Amino acid sequence: TIAPDGRLLAFVAMGPDDRQLLWVRPLESTSAQSLSGSEGAAYPFWSPDSRFIGFFAQRKLKKIAVTGGPPQILCDAIQPRGGTWGRTGVIVFSAGLGYELYRVSAEGGVASSVPADGKNQERAWPFFFPDGRHFLYFGRPQKHGIYLAALESSETTLLLEDYVGVAYAPPGYLLVLKGSSKGAQAPAIFAQPIDPESFEIAGEASAVAEPVAYAPGLGRGAFSVSESGALVYANIERPATQLTWFDRSGKALGDVGGSVSYYAPSLSPDEKTVAASRVDPETQTPDLWLIDAARGVSPRFTFDPREDNFAVWSPGGDRIVFSAQSQGTPPNLFQKAVGAVGGEEQLVKSRFNSQSSDWSHDGRFVVYARRDPQTQWDLWVLAMSEGADRTERPYLRSNANEQLAQFSPDGTWMAYVSDESGTNEVYVRTFPEPGTSEQVSTSGGSQPRWSGDGRELFYIATDGRLMSVSVKSGQKFEASAPTPLFKTQIADRFGAEHNGYYHNYAVSRDGKRFLITTVKDESNAVPTATVFLNWLSVLPRR
Repeated sequence: TIAPDGRLLAFVAMGPDDRQLLWVRPLESTSAQSLSGSEGAAYPFWSPDSRFIGFFAQRKLKKIAVTGGPPQILCDAIQPRGGTWGRTGVIVFSAGLGYELYRVSAEGGVASSVPADGKNQERAWPFFFPDGRHFLYFGRPQKHGIYLAALESSETTLLLEDYVGVAYAPPGYLLVLKGSSKGAQAPAIFAQPIDPESFEIAGEASAVAEPVAYAPGLGRGAFSVSESGALVYANIERPATQLTWFDRSGKALGDVGGSVSYYAPSLSPDEKTVAASRVDPETQTPDLWLIDAARGVSPRFTFDPREDNFAVWSPGGDRIVFSAQSQGTPPNLFQKAVGAVGGEEQLVKSRFNSQSSDWSHDGRFVVYARRDPQTQWDLWVLAMSEGADRTERPYLRSNANEQLAQFSPDGTWMAYVSDESGTNEVYVRTFPEPGTSEQVSTSGGSQPRWSGDGRELFYIATDGRLMSVSVKSGQKFEASAPTPLFKTQIADRFGAEHNGYYHNYAVSRDGKRFLITTVKDESNAVPTATVFLNWLSVLPRR
């Protein structure tokens, strides 16, 4: 994100010590300086005077001076989706799994809700107009588009339908991302003329730059504009990935599925087939594919234009449960027989996002994460055995986010990820009823997987290392200190929409091989940014 005065560029990056920090770089310099105290920073945004940067970390909204010094906590902000700092000293930000909008003083305090627009469940990536009262945001899923709102008002206006990402730039333009929601492969920035006083659209939009990185799951375009006429945008969304087998030492044993970028692999019980997600280049939405682990043949499993993700195999390998999202509805759980054409059965019908996670080894239960605006991500269990009435019940609900749950092979324990400490860690509880939690990871961890015998639990550390924990799981759970196996190039570390959002690796039953969504060429995986110093020059005369 570029400062309003156009002199400094702020960004988030991993340093040599694998800490995620805020960095600041003058445009005329080739070097950047990290800001101490900004560990875990995400989604930075500038103060109007370009002296401070707002950012999110450890479930808080914070600000820090560009000259350095300790950051100041402004308020709570769980699961953030962007912020904007107005000239009147008010910050508007999106947070919570309902993606609600809040306002808080730039000096800190208790955040208060911004009235809902009555049209969308999600509102994110707000951006203030210069008057410090009116602001823009991206709304979905009921009516995708760019909306206009104002402080102290409950009225909202849909300005641009089907666009994502928005920023206002003088003397009167909305910069928006077009293409990603319309099936185009290369999203582009367009400049849409607007009257900054009446807020009426004032002409045709003109293309400014492409291709621009876009995160579909977040509805976010990676670009920023200054008041001085400088535009900066990221050129790639994520690197090409490959499903690769590794042994416990980190030695590559071979690839699965060719050069196509699959992610979120799920290994069939007989380990002969891999179910994985792959983005359709025409619709820009993911579908599920089944890859023959030996021959590399990959027939398509789902065919519709919706988003299909989070494949989970039945213990017999004859069915797959997955999450599917259609236009205007949140993802819900479906199941489909392997080899069937069509014939999907909807298992869960909820107005909240549901993401399948695991199927118990005895076939009786599917565990999934459900997003609740009040309690964030919770863990739910669905009965799946023959003759079951498909009853669902909450397994674990709290004010923290719980996701990526995995049944132990004997079905008596549940491993999962929670941010109750302020960062993602791996925990274990008893099943079917949750007892006291036992923390397994240290210094951050996600994506837990059990070995086939239940004597080992694996997870991915924040620096990308694959970790192993020896487990004794009788009536009492006992775990050893985590031991690193090897440093991965797992794709989550290079611009995934949400770190730890998927299980981006699978484990063989014997715990000796790991199928990992791996960056194909790390030297080409570094996102690049383009700075366009006079983007107004490419526009037609008004």
